[in-house]
Amino acid sequence: MFGYASVNPEKLTPAQRLRYRAIYCGLCRRLGDVGGMSCRMALTYDFVLLVLVLAGVTGEAFEACDARCAAHPVQAHPEYRCRFTAYAADMDLFLAYEKLLDDKADDGGIKGAAAVLYKKQADRVAALYPGLCREVRQALNEIYEAERRDERNPEIPANAFGRLLGAIFSEPDAPSKAARYDFGFALGKAIYFLDAANDLHDDLRKLRYNPLVRMDAAAVDDALDLLLGETKRALDRMPLLQDRDLCENIILSGVWRHRRPA
Repeated sequence: MFGYASVNPEKLTPAQRLRYRAIYCGLCRRLGDVGGMSCRMALTYDFVLLVLVLAGVTGEAFEACDARCAAHPVQAHPEYRCRFTAYAADMDLFLAYEKLLDDKADDGGIKGAAAVLYKKQADRVAALYPGLCREVRQALNEIYEAERRDERNPEIPANAFGRLLGAIFSEPDAPSKAARYDFGFALGKAIYFLDAANDLHDDLRKLRYNPLVRMDAAAVDDALDLLLGETKRALDRMPLLQDRDLCENIILSGVWRHRRPA
């Protein structure tokens, strides 16, 4: 359910694309610093948005450097980091581990081996943010329970995922805590609906759980439009001091790019 909150680069200026990419690369570098190359594989766009929001409400300046990496070994490229980059990387790693545990329970095999690579980092993050990590695990357990009982009301698992992202966006000590929670909650619900909608065809074919089986494509898109509208209104309530243009691009255009045809 991650990776949907990315920009639409076609609607960004060259300067905006460079800034977004530099913040993305800074987060990738942080993942490598704390866990090596394997942890960089956990990087998803959603946590770049987390950095943008947290830095936006504080006006936090980014430290810039030029660097090379395995993906871009020849030409140096800019990387931007701020104090919230480390937090976003920690949340990324913790959720990657929890996702692998769920995959291991379903499939075993290679997913179980991959989970071992992230366990040390997940334990470290849980020690740093014990209350938050308990909230995240509780929300994930509610989603898993909904799947096990074949819950057909999509609001139930979607609300759980909303609470998960709401908690993550509102955790750090920064302004607009309530608005950040509302933003994360609405975004989480929208992402859950989008992920379920994209999986619906395959889930029906493979007889897997999907809470949207009673909704047609038009109703799903209407629900997504409503949820992303709520996300945009929560974004508007946050007094962002920078990068509002990037955040709006993600919510108004970037997320929709991931909607696969029904």
